[in-house]
Amino acid sequence: MPDGRYELYSATHGQGVSVYCAKFIGSHSLPGGPVPPSDPPKQMVSDYVYIIWFDNDNKVTRMRKIWDKLTGFTNLGWPLN
Repeated sequence: MPDGRYELYSATHGQGVSVYCAKFIGSHSLPGGPVPPSDPPKQMVSDYVYIIWFDNDNKVTRMRKIWDKLTGFTNLGWPLN
């Protein structure tokens, strides 16, 4: 997805944790992926959240991504398996 980009719409910081909410947008326009690209290319729009935990030295101790795979893959016409 050469035009892949994100739009950050929320960032929250607390004691030892940060949460970032964003939307990924991109078009399947080049070879690759589980199916060939279509003409015109299908576009993925999918929300995701990163949760990042820090220690007392502000070093990352853990990170989790929560992603709406169902919506993203459905937008592209990709199988879910």
